[in-house]
Amino acid sequence: MKKNLFKIFGLLTILILLFIIYKTDLFISGQTYFERGKNSFLTAVEDDSFDHKKLEDAILNFEMAIKKGNKERELFDKLGSSYSLLNGDHYNAERIYDKAIINYPNDAEFYFFRANCKKEQKKFKSAFLDYEKCINLAQTQKADFLKEAIYNRGAISYKLGDFLKAEKDWKLAQIKTDYKLRTYQDYIQLWK
Repeated sequence: MKKNLFKIFGLLTILILLFIIYKTDLFISGQTYFERGKNSFLTAVEDDSFDHKKLEDAILNFEMAIKKGNKERELFDKLGSSYSLLNGDHYNAERIYDKAIINYPNDAEFYFFRANCKKEQKKFKSAFLDYEKCINLAQTQKADFLKEAIYNRGAISYKLGDFLKAEKDWKLAQIKTDYKLRTYQDYIQLWK
């Protein structure tokens, strides 16, 4: 009888140890995953060529951080960037910016990034609305991306046939820029 109890206890101990070994993520915090992801991300973007394996590692860690409840602004920013940098995964980047906007609804930059993702996926009407929201929010903030948001909103207006609005945005973006902007007729050729 004692022998059977020792066998059962031994098997249970082994099962528990195996469970702990294979499920260590149960004991890792969202903050730890975030820090791991941030380290991988920073290593991946050190030079002009991106390390895809490090970006993949960053994505996995950032996703786990979100799953564990971490909602830091920098987490959403770097995870969205990781998806965009890794093979231009605009679908997943947009998904992350959706979550970011839920947590940071007045962050103009997240609307800008999400609009760029939508533009790349040819969701022009939805991208236009995000650029519009971005521009409205960014006017009360000091935003380097404001001129690009205005230019892209105008390009979408041009694409959708509103040439007067497009011309107005092009002129406004040109005033804010110190170099000659491409015409929309030329620029939207990239979207075919």
